[in-house]
Amino acid sequence: MNSLDALRSAIIGIAILIGLFFLFRNIVLWYFKIDQIVKNQEKQISQMGKQLDCLEQICENLVYSSKKETNKENKPTNQSFWEE
Repeated sequence: MNSLDALRSAIIGIAILIGLFFLFRNIVLWYFKIDQIVKNQEKQISQMGKQLDCLEQICENLVYSSKKETNKENKPTNQSFWEE
């Protein structure tokens, strides 16, 4: 009976420690606003991706229009702005 009681006590103790860990983890995340910081960073990353796409299109249009003016054949090239 002693080994069974010790095993039960150990399992209950581990369960309580795991529960306390998750409770204090949520409190710390809430206090330092880490969850909101992560959401804001994800929004920033998506917005920066959209901005990058727009800038790449603008640069490609500029390269295409400048080559169109210098090239009398008016053939579009598939080179991106950064490859030049």
